[in-house]
Amino acid sequence: MTRFASTLFSTLLIFLTVAVPVAATREMPEGVAARQLTVPKPDLSAMEESARAKIESTQSSLEDLARRDDVDDTELSEAFGHLGRLMHAYRLFDSAEECYLTSQSLAPGDYRWTYYLGVIRNVKGDLEAATVDYRRALTEKPEDPTTLIRLGDALLELGRGDEARQSFQRARAVDPDNAAVYYGLGRAAGFADNFERAVPMFEKVLELQPDATVIHYLLGQAYRKLGDMEKARVHLGQRGQDDVKVHDPLGDQVARLALGTAFEIVMSLARSADDYPDEEFLGFALSHFGDVRGSIDQLKQSLTLQQEADASSKEQSRIHYVLGGLLVNDGRDAEAIEQFERALELAPDLADARVKLGNALARQGKLEEAIAAYDRVTELQPRNTTVALKRVSALMELGRDTEARQNLEMLAVLEPESSEVHVRLATILEKSGDAAGAIERYGKAAELQLSLVEQPQVHFRLASLLRQQDDNEKAIDHYRLALEADPEFVPALGGVASLLAQLGHMQEAASFFGALSELQPNQLQTRLAEATTLILSGQHAAAKTRLEAALKRFPGDMRVMDVLARHLAAAPDHAVRDGQRAIVLARRLFDEVPSAESAETLAMAYAEAGDFTQAVKWQKQLVDELVTESDPALAQRLRVNLSLYERGEPCCAE
Repeated sequence: MTRFASTLFSTLLIFLTVAVPVAATREMPEGVAARQLTVPKPDLSAMEESARAKIESTQSSLEDLARRDDVDDTELSEAFGHLGRLMHAYRLFDSAEECYLTSQSLAPGDYRWTYYLGVIRNVKGDLEAATVDYRRALTEKPEDPTTLIRLGDALLELGRGDEARQSFQRARAVDPDNAAVYYGLGRAAGFADNFERAVPMFEKVLELQPDATVIHYLLGQAYRKLGDMEKARVHLGQRGQDDVKVHDPLGDQVARLALGTAFEIVMSLARSADDYPDEEFLGFALSHFGDVRGSIDQLKQSLTLQQEADASSKEQSRIHYVLGGLLVNDGRDAEAIEQFERALELAPDLADARVKLGNALARQGKLEEAIAAYDRVTELQPRNTTVALKRVSALMELGRDTEARQNLEMLAVLEPESSEVHVRLATILEKSGDAAGAIERYGKAAELQLSLVEQPQVHFRLASLLRQQDDNEKAIDHYRLALEADPEFVPALGGVASLLAQLGHMQEAASFFGALSELQPNQLQTRLAEATTLILSGQHAAAKTRLEAALKRFPGDMRVMDVLARHLAAAPDHAVRDGQRAIVLARRLFDEVPSAESAETLAMAYAEAGDFTQAVKWQKQLVDELVTESDPALAQRLRVNLSLYERGEPCCAE
C-alpha cells in the first residue's frame, strides 16, 4: 500500500467510526412551530478547510431557503435533514440532532427523521431516548427491519433481553435472511443463558455472512458454556474483528457523505503535495464501504492507467479478477464474464477466476461452457470438491443425471467425509426412484458433520423416505432430529404432526400442530388439524380456545364455524358447551351452506340449548331425507340422536 493509500485509509476510518457517546439529548429548538427556524452553527475552527467550506456553504443555502415565504414545510424538512446528515457525517452530533428535530417537526409523519434521531441519541449514549425514537419510527413504518434491529440492539444494551428478543423476532418475520437479525437473537438468547438457542442463531449468521468473524468468538463462548470444548476451541481459533453488517439504507446515506468527505480531504491534501491516490486502492476502498458501482468505475480507471504504464500481467489480471467479482455483485454477469476471461488470458493459472467464470456462465445458462471452465479448474486442482459439485449441478440442469450420478459416486469414494457429496447423491437416487439407495446416502450424510442448513433438511428427507417404507418409528426419530436442529422447520413439524395423528398419538400430534400454527397463523388447515387432534385427545377446553382464535382470524370460514358449532353443542366436556352460541354459528352456517351436515349441526345446537322441539324438527327432516341413503352407519347415528332429542336429551358426543 502506498504512503498515500495508507493516509486515505486512516482518514476513512476516522470518518466512518460512529459509536462515541458524548453530550445529553437536546429538546426541540425554540421557535420552530412559528417557522422561526434556526440553523445550527457549531464551532468549525478545528476542521480542515475544505470540510469547513462545505458545511458553511450548506448552512448559508439553508438560511436563504428558510427566509423565503414560498417554501413549504416538506422542502424545508428535506433541507434541514440534508444538513443533519452532513453534520452527522462530520461527527457534529449535537448539531445533527438539532437538524433532525427540526425536520421531524416540519414533517412529523416522515419516519426518516425519527429514525436518525434514534441513531444519533444511540451514538451519544442516551439509549432510553433512542428506544423511544425507534418505537416512534416504527409507528410510522411498522415493519422496517433495520429499525427493529436497532431497537433490539439498544434494548440489549439496556439489559432488557425479553423486549430485545421480541424486536428481533419481528424483524425476522419481515426479513428472514438478514444476518443482523440472527446476531441479535443469538445475543438475546445468550443474555438469557439459553446457549442451546444461541448456537443455531450464531451459526445462521455465519451461513449468511461468513466473513463476520466476530461471531466465532461468541460461538466459542456459547459452546464452552454447553461443555463442548472441542467446538469452542475451533471457533475461538477463528475469531476475528469483522462485525456483522447491517443493511441500513438511511445510514448508508450518512456513510456515503462521510466517505465523500474523506476523499475530498485526502484529494485536497494530495493536490497540495503533488501526489495523487492509486485508483486501484480507491476502488477497493469504495467496495469495502458499500459503493460497488463507484468501485467499478475506479477500477476501470485503474486498468486504463495500468495499461498505459505497461504494468505487469499479474497486476492487471488481479484487477480484472476483482472487477469481475464486483460486476457479479452488481448483477452484471455478462460484463463479469468478459473480465474473468481477460484475467485468465493474462494469468491462466488463476484458478478462482476460472471458478467464478464457470459460476457466471452457469447463471447465464451457458452450462456447457461452465462445465468446460470447471473441468479446467479440476485439471489444476483435482481434489477441489466444491468445483466438482458445481459441475454436477450443471450436469443435472442439462438433464444428464446418469453422468452426474457417476461423478458423485466417484466423489463419494474420494471424499467420504463430504456430507454435501452424499446429500447430492441421495437427491439423485431419490429422484430416480431408488428409495433404499437414497436412505443409505442420507444416512451416511447424517453421520457426518452437517451444516445448520443441512441438518434439518437431511433428517427430514430421511423421515419422508422412511415413512414411505412404512418404517414409522424411525421416521418419527428423524423428524425429531430435524426439529432439534431447527425447532421452527415447518416441513418437519407438519410431517411429524400428521404421522403421529395417523398413528393415533393425538395429544403429541396436537402439540406439533400447535407449534406449526404459531409459525403459520394463516394456514387454516393446520389450525383445523390442531383443533381436531385436541378434541380426539380429550383436550376439549383447549380445542375450544383454538377454534375461537381460528374463527377470529378467519371470520367467514364455514369449516371453522361447523367444527366450533359442533364442539359447543356436543363436546363430552359439558363445561365447554354453549348451546346459544352454537345456534348462532349453526344458523349462519346453514343459511350459507344448506346441507345435511349443517342441518345436523343446527339440530345438535338446538338440543344443547334446550329447544328440543326445533332439534326434533331438524333431525326428523334429516332422517326422512336420508333414509334411502346407502350409509347405514350414518342413518343409525341420525336415528340415535333423534331418539335422544325426543327424550329431551342433548347429543352425547360430536
